[in-house]
Amino acid sequence: MTSPFITLPPQLADDHALSQVLGYAERNPPSVTKWDTWGRPINQLVTSSGWKRLRAFEVSRMGLGIASDKTLGYNGRVLQFARYHLWAGSSGSSTVQTGLSDGASRILHGQLLRPELSPALQSILMGAVKRLCTSDLVSNWTSGIWMTETTGGSDVSGIETTATYVPTTGNGATEALQTDGELGPWCLNGIKCFTSGVEASMAIVLARTAKGLSAFYVPTRIESTGHDGITTQKLNGIEIVRLKSKMGTRTMATAELQLNNARGHLLGEEGRGLEVMLESLNIARIYCALGALGLWGRGLAISRAFSKTRRVTRGLSLDRVPLFVRGLAKLQVSYKANMHFLFFVVSMLGHLEQPGCVAPLSAAIAILPKSTKEMQFLLRLFTSVLKATTAKDAIWALQNCMESLGGIGYLENDEMEVNVARLFRDANVLSIWEGTTDVLATDTVKMLKAKNSVVLLAALNHWLEQSLASVQHFESEKTIVMKASTRLQKKILDTPLAALIVEGREVLNDLQGIICTVLLMAACGNEDLVGREVAKRWLASKLGHFMDGSEQVVFDATLDRGIVYGERADTYYVDGLRDGAESLRPAVHKSREGVVEAGPVSNPIHSTSLPKVSPNYSGSGSIFSLGQLVAAAVSRGSDNSVLLERLYTGNPPYAGHEKTRDLFQLHMIFAIGAMRSPRRWKKDCAWDHYLTAMRKETHLGQMLPPAQIQNLLLVFVFATLHDVGIASTWEIIRQGMRVCVKYGFHSRETAIGDLLQEHLRRRIFWSAYISDRHCSQNLGRPVALAEEDITIDLPINQDDDKIKAGEPEIPGRYTEVTNLVRHTLLRRLGTNARIALDRLSRQRASLVEQIETAKTWTDALEAWYNSSIVKPTPTNAYETKQYLDINFHRERMKFLSYLVLPSDNAQNTTASIDHLWQYTLSAYQILLAYQKQSNDSFLKPNWMYVQDVLKSGFGILYCALDTVFNTLKICGETLSKIMAEWQTVQRHTNAFMQMSEAVLEPIASTTRNATREQSHAEHGGERLEETMDWNFDALDSTLNMFQGEGIEPFTDAEWAELFELAVEVDGELMMPMQTVAGAELPPL
Repeated sequence: MTSPFITLPPQLADDHALSQVLGYAERNPPSVTKWDTWGRPINQLVTSSGWKRLRAFEVSRMGLGIASDKTLGYNGRVLQFARYHLWAGSSGSSTVQTGLSDGASRILHGQLLRPELSPALQSILMGAVKRLCTSDLVSNWTSGIWMTETTGGSDVSGIETTATYVPTTGNGATEALQTDGELGPWCLNGIKCFTSGVEASMAIVLARTAKGLSAFYVPTRIESTGHDGITTQKLNGIEIVRLKSKMGTRTMATAELQLNNARGHLLGEEGRGLEVMLESLNIARIYCALGALGLWGRGLAISRAFSKTRRVTRGLSLDRVPLFVRGLAKLQVSYKANMHFLFFVVSMLGHLEQPGCVAPLSAAIAILPKSTKEMQFLLRLFTSVLKATTAKDAIWALQNCMESLGGIGYLENDEMEVNVARLFRDANVLSIWEGTTDVLATDTVKMLKAKNSVVLLAALNHWLEQSLASVQHFESEKTIVMKASTRLQKKILDTPLAALIVEGREVLNDLQGIICTVLLMAACGNEDLVGREVAKRWLASKLGHFMDGSEQVVFDATLDRGIVYGERADTYYVDGLRDGAESLRPAVHKSREGVVEAGPVSNPIHSTSLPKVSPNYSGSGSIFSLGQLVAAAVSRGSDNSVLLERLYTGNPPYAGHEKTRDLFQLHMIFAIGAMRSPRRWKKDCAWDHYLTAMRKETHLGQMLPPAQIQNLLLVFVFATLHDVGIASTWEIIRQGMRVCVKYGFHSRETAIGDLLQEHLRRRIFWSAYISDRHCSQNLGRPVALAEEDITIDLPINQDDDKIKAGEPEIPGRYTEVTNLVRHTLLRRLGTNARIALDRLSRQRASLVEQIETAKTWTDALEAWYNSSIVKPTPTNAYETKQYLDINFHRERMKFLSYLVLPSDNAQNTTASIDHLWQYTLSAYQILLAYQKQSNDSFLKPNWMYVQDVLKSGFGILYCALDTVFNTLKICGETLSKIMAEWQTVQRHTNAFMQMSEAVLEPIASTTRNATREQSHAEHGGERLEETMDWNFDALDSTLNMFQGEGIEPFTDAEWAELFELAVEVDGELMMPMQTVAGAELPPL
C-alpha cells in the first residue's frame, strides 16, 4: 500500500476558488430568519454559500473516518491532523465544527461499548456515528457540544438547564418519531448562552437531573409529514434566541439557544455526565491547539513570502535585514517546538484509540510511552498544557506576523491569502474555548496535586528518562532538562495547592519548556544543524531560569535564515556574506581624482573587514577570457555610435526589459572597453558606464537565462580588469555577486526545458565566487558551496540499453548535459584537491605528507576518468575521448605540480624522478590528444588550447630536463660503484660518461645564453642554475610564468590577432557557445 505520508491529500492548491470562497463567507456572516413570508415562525439559521462551500470541501476531502482506519493504526490520527493543519488557515473556522463532531463521535463510540445499552438506542447511536464519520455530503452530520451557560461560564457546576424523564406513549404522535429512531424520553429545558454548531444535526448537551449533571444525545431536528403528505423539518424544541457578534470566527454561527422540551437520550449513568463529556474534552482541546498552529503557520508563511518581495532602504529586501530575520526566527523556533508537541500528543491519542494497531514509525515510537497506563496519564496532562500554551503563543506570534507586514498587516484585506488580521482575530478565541488559560492552569495544578499525582509524576519521569536516552549530541542540554524537571517537581510537591494554583501559569510554561525541548532534541539528526539550533534556542528561552551561572547555551546567530527559510546549513556563511554585501551596497562616488570609494563592510560573520584581492590576481579563468574577447572587439575601434547602430539596426523597436537588457550590456561593454584602452577614453569613463549600467539592475532578474549569463560575465569581467589602485577588485566582484543573489541568478527555479541553462547559470556564478574566495583566502571553504549549489537534477538517466530498445535519445541535449555534469564533478574534485594541497603547502608540511595527499586525490581523479563514458561516434570535440583525456591530464598535472615544486621547507629536496616522469607523461598525453583532435578536424583555435599547449610544452621541457640531469647522475654513480669491483666495465663506463657530458653540455650552455636569460628575466623568471642540482626557485618561477602569473595580459593587437583567427569561446566554457547564449550575444 502506498504510504499516505508521501503526499498529504487533499492538495489544497488545486481549488483556486477557495480564497474567493473564504472571502465571500467572511463578508456574509450567518443570520437568523425568525418569520417566513406568511408571518409564521420558522426560526431558521441562514448561512452563506461561501460557508457551505467550505464545509463541503472539508467534509468531502477530510472526513473523520481516517482516524479509525485500521490499516494506518495510530498514524491515522497523525495524518488526519496533518491535513487539518494545512487546511486551518483557509477553513474560515469550519474545523471548529469538525472538532465538535469528532468529540461527539468519540463519546458515542464509548457509549456503544456499554453492555447495558438497549438495542434501540444502540441502533440510533451507531447511525449517528456513521453519519458523523462519512465523507458523503448528503448523509454527513455535524454535531454540537452544548455546555456553557451564563451563570457558570467555564465552571459547569453552575449549569441550570434541567432534564426531566418523560417517556412517550407507545403510539405517540408522529412528531415523536424521526427517521433514525425515537427522539428520546428526556425533555431538556434551559438556556445555552454560547453554542457553536448551531446548524448541526445533533448535539451532546449537559443538563442537570435529580441525580446531578448528566449528558444527553439530542437530535436537533424533527421530521414530520403533514396532511398533504409533504415531509418537513423543524427544530427539536430548540429556539435560536440570537446570534453572537464576535471579534473573530465570523463565518461560523455562535448562538444563544433556548431549549423548550427538547427531546433526547441519556448517555451513560445519570449524574455522571462530566465523565461522559471528558471523552470529548481532550479532543476538543487538541483541535484548539491544531487551529492555533494552523493559523500560526499560515501567518509565518505570509511573513516569509512578504519579506522576499518587500524592498526597503537601498533596494534591500526584508529577508536580507538581519534584525527582521532574527524576529521571524524567534517565531519559527516557538512554532516548531509547539508543532512537535501537538503531533506527539496526537500520536498518543491515536495509540490509545487503536491499541495494537501500530503502523511502525520508529522515530516516533522511540519516544512514545511504553505503558498504556502511563500514556493515559500523560495524555491527560499534556493536552491541558498543549492547549493552554499553544493558544497563547499563537496570539503573540500572529500579532508579530501582522506587524511584520506593516500597515498592510493591520488592514482587513479582501485577499484572504494575505489577510493576517483575520488570522489574528480568529486566534484570540482559542485561549477561551474549552477552558481559559487560568482554568487550564488550575486543572493542571490539581492533576499534579491529586491523590494519584505520585503515579503521574513517576510516568513523567519515566518518559523523560526514556526519551533523553535516545537523544544524541545534547549532553549539556540534557543535564539542564533533568535539572529543570527535578526542580519543578520539587516545587510541585513542596508547595501547598492554593499557593501553587497562583503560580499555575508558570507551571504550564515550565512543563511546555521541558516537554518541547525533549521532543526537539529527539527529532534532530546527526547532520541537522538547524534542528539542533532550534532546540538550543528553545531551551534557552524557556528553561533559562533553571540554569546556574556557570551554565550557558551558546547558539549560532548565522543560522537565522536556515531556521526561517529552511536553507541548507552549509551555505549559511554565504548568507552572512550576502547580508554584509547588501547592507554595504556601496554608495559609490567619484572623487576629484576619479577614485571610487566604498563604505565600510558590515558582515555579521567576520568582525574584521573582508580582505581585498591580491593585486597579482589576474583572474585568468575562462569566464573572464570570454569577456576580454568581447572587450577586445570594442577596443579595436568601434565607437559608441557604431556599436549602437550594430545593436539596433534591422531590429524592431525594443520594449521594456529587452531594451533595458541591451542598454545594460552596451554600457558594460563600454566600461570594459574603456578599461582595455585607457588612452582612447577619459580616465573615469569606465566608471561612468559601469554606474549607468548598474542603475538598470532592477530589470535583470526578469530576463531570459542566456541574457542573465551574459550580464554576469560582463560584471565579473569588469571587476577582474579593474585597476586595484582605483577600487578594490573584491568590492566589485562582491557587488556583482550581490546582483546575482538579489535576483536569484544562482538558484532560480527553471522549467524542465531550461535545465541545461540553469546548470550553466549556477556554474558561472559559483565559479566566479570560488575563484575569488580562493584568492582572498580565510573566508570559509567554497568547496561546500560548489558541491551543494552547482548541481541540479538533469535528464541524464538514459543508458545504452534503453537506446538499443528503441527509446529516443533526448535530442540535442543528452550529450551536452552529460558532458556538463561530468565536468562539474571534475571541477569539484579539482577544487577539493587544490584546497587540500594548498593547505599543506601553507602549513609547510613535509614532502611525504604532500605525496600521500596528492596520491589520494590522483586516485580519485582516475576513478572519475574510468567511470566516464564517451560516445562511439562523436559529432564535436566535446564528445571525443581526446577531450576527456585533456581534462583528466590537465587536472593531474595540477596535482603533480605540488610534488614537482615542494613547499619552502622542502626546497633542498630533489623532486622524485617518478613524479617528474608522471608530470611529463600527462603533458605529453595532452599534446597527443590535441594533435588527434586537430587531425580529425574537431579542433579550432581557442585560448584554452593555447594555454594547454604552453603548459605542456614547458612541463615537458623543464621536467624532462630535470629527469635527464637526475637520471644521468644516478646512472653515473651506479656505474662508478660497479666499476670499483668489476674492472671489465670500465671502458663501458667511460664511454657512458663521455656521452653524458656531450648531452649535458649544450643543455647547460643554453641556460647561460644571454638572449635566453634576458627573455626569461623579462617574464619575471630567474636564470637556471648551471649545476646538475635543479634550482626549485627557477622552476617555480617558470611554471608560474606559463600558468599566467608574471606575464603581461594580451595587448589589443594580440587579442585582435587571436580574434582574426576566428577564435571561438567554446573552450572557455567547456560547452558550445550557442548552448550558453545562442543568438543573444551582441555581434562583435
